[in-house]
Amino acid sequence: MKLQIAIVTISCTLMTGLIPDPSNAQTSSIGTNRRPATCPSRKAPANGPPSLAQAKKYFKCHAELEVTQSRKADGPNRLSLIDNLNMQISSRARRYSIATDSEYGLNHRLTKPLGLTSDLTVYDIQGSYTVYECNDASYNRPGQNCQISQFNDSRGVCFKNNFNDWHCTMVGAPDKPTRKGPPPQ
Repeated sequence: MKLQIAIVTISCTLMTGLIPDPSNAQTSSIGTNRRPATCPSRKAPANGPPSLAQAKKYFKCHAELEVTQSRKADGPNRLSLIDNLNMQISSRARRYSIATDSEYGLNHRLTKPLGLTSDLTVYDIQGSYTVYECNDASYNRPGQNCQISQFNDSRGVCFKNNFNDWHCTMVGAPDKPTRKGPPPQ
């Protein structure tokens, strides 16, 4: 009986080492282990502006994206990642203005309204970041499957919508010409 338990234990240990860990798998065939940021909850803080760490997290959750095609014939998989994010957030609030704040692309990549109204409070943000727009590596030369753009002077807002969910977004023009390269690791 002890021999059988030992054999089963050894077999299970060996099998565990042979089964790939999906958390370490590369994102489709893009060539990176990085996944887009996720925000299971956007409720904090309940009052006042978000902390700098929260604002960065909400910005990444708004800007990063992964699209997986069901069939290769549909085209490449796509991954958008943010890297080298530097940000400042204003400690003073102001009212949302459809005339000035619509330029920040608040509905960028969203398929449903954010619940924005003119009585919402917003906090101005500014910063710099690098955007990696990557396609399936098999559609490009190895290590050249990402369009890399540097945004050094971007501005935007953090706001809590009518559903009490925080969103942060910035826009700006790329500072340098877009170049090709590998995805961030």
